[in-house]
Amino acid sequence: MKAICMAESIFADPFVFFDTYAVGQSVAVVGNSGSLAGWQMGPEIERHDVIVRFNECRVRKFVVQVGERTDLLVTNPYVEKREKTVGSEVKPKMVLVIFPHQRRG
Repeated sequence: MKAICMAESIFADPFVFFDTYAVGQSVAVVGNSGSLAGWQMGPEIERHDVIVRFNECRVRKFVVQVGERTDLLVTNPYVEKREKTVGSEVKPKMVLVIFPHQRRG
């Protein structure tokens, strides 16, 4: 199965995922904690081949601290408490949505 493009959404099988993110690439996993606020790590983060961010990652006002590129956005389907739309501040190459077997609470 190849990637299926529907409007702006792309559904990819595991082969497309592994082709996109080949073995041997450097990866920066950037969390949403405020702990990077005092550091200017943006340029260091941007040097990596793949940048992974999570859920409602904030980058617009924090480019110097956390960079701005996002290659893989990892999120969950729980939208009831979100302040912003997932990915509204980034343009990821791919979004990985983690669905549990059962809806919580």
